[in-house]
Amino acid sequence: MGTLIEKLKNREKIFATTLVSIQWSGVIEIFKNDVLDFLILDLEHGSFSVEAAETLIRTARAYELPVIARAADSLYHLLSGCLDAGAKGVVVPRVETADQARAVMQSVRFPPQGRKGFGGFSLVREWRGVEQFNSQTAVLLQIESRRGIDNLEEILDVEGISGIIVGPSDLSIDLGIPLRYDHPRLIESVDRVLATCLARELSCGIYCAAEAAISLWRDRGMNIIWSGCATDFISRGYGELCSYIETLE
Repeated sequence: MGTLIEKLKNREKIFATTLVSIQWSGVIEIFKNDVLDFLILDLEHGSFSVEAAETLIRTARAYELPVIARAADSLYHLLSGCLDAGAKGVVVPRVETADQARAVMQSVRFPPQGRKGFGGFSLVREWRGVEQFNSQTAVLLQIESRRGIDNLEEILDVEGISGIIVGPSDLSIDLGIPLRYDHPRLIESVDRVLATCLARELSCGIYCAAEAAISLWRDRGMNIIWSGCATDFISRGYGELCSYIETLE
């Protein structure tokens, strides 16, 4: 089985799911299986402290489950801090320009490719050199607006991007059709992103809230399938149990 970076380069089918707020490290053992390629630790919308995030990342390392951290923003200290905590890469929200993409790459690469500082016990503990770090750290940029789509060609001219992930919720809001995931305008916009990535043989994905969306976008050519989160799994399982209990006499 290839590394995550190799699978991204080869545009293989890749499955990711999300941890948003559960800080119990045992959840890593539940997630670990042969289907999940990586876990996204959500520091944008989640409630994790840096300490809690690092504990989860270190637990995931013991289970050989790659963790990619979605940073709260594209600022240097937020991106570099995710990697210092041991994450195998970053998901960067709301990327809209090539200048922003260049700043991201500068923040997550050591010189001469970037300007990241060296530090963080969890990073140092697994240190295998600058070249290894720079080549094996995944950088996934989220496109979540019309401006990001319009500038995508220039964004992808920035060297080192591992893949593009569409954020359909924010994109739908930006398009004036909030959370209407089957709206033709949203589908057309996502298709533009996908076509641009396919032309460059670059990995591309989208967050899918349901199996129908997974099927739709997988059939259209998306190779990164990002779906679900731990709290949704709990809510769904509990709801199904309650529905069954209601049927009993």
